[in-house]
Amino acid sequence: MPEQVSRRTVMRSAALAAGGAVALPVLSACDDAGLGAGRSTGTPASGQGKATEPTRDPAELAALRAATGQLLLLSARYAAVLKRHPALRTRLTGPRALHDAHLSRLRGLGGGTAVPKSTPRAVPPVAAKAVAELIATEQRLAVAHATAAAERSGQAARVLASIAASQAQIAIALGRKAASG
Repeated sequence: MPEQVSRRTVMRSAALAAGGAVALPVLSACDDAGLGAGRSTGTPASGQGKATEPTRDPAELAALRAATGQLLLLSARYAAVLKRHPALRTRLTGPRALHDAHLSRLRGLGGGTAVPKSTPRAVPPVAAKAVAELIATEQRLAVAHATAAAERSGQAARVLASIAASQAQIAIALGRKAASG
């Protein structure tokens, strides 16, 4: 049985792959516990401390809005894959729920709600190829969000790092399921 990989290890790997030096405090703050329905109140993910207001820092807002746009596009891609391959519903429900929770958190911090404009690509007719495409997208965005987290601080860095770790783990899990079945 393959060895389980921790989120912290995945974040370090993603940061190194991105060519950036991510400080360990940013990585140790990575925690998406409690990110679920109804957690868009702006409270810290750990549930401790006082509620945080949406950021007013233009650089943080830009990073949060970019992440929101990327996750909205990814969510639309999951929907398109599920429409073409309904048999994947059970397999893709968990990742979609995580992305929805992250979108809620990003919006709570000021990440916006605008839907990015993009021309949808055709979903591959073979389910395995569609899943491989989702895996590649998750991996690419994990690196992008880890890089963005390294450039930020505070709540924005923690949320972006959490999203990056989640996406790296989703890619690993989807890859394992593809290899086993």
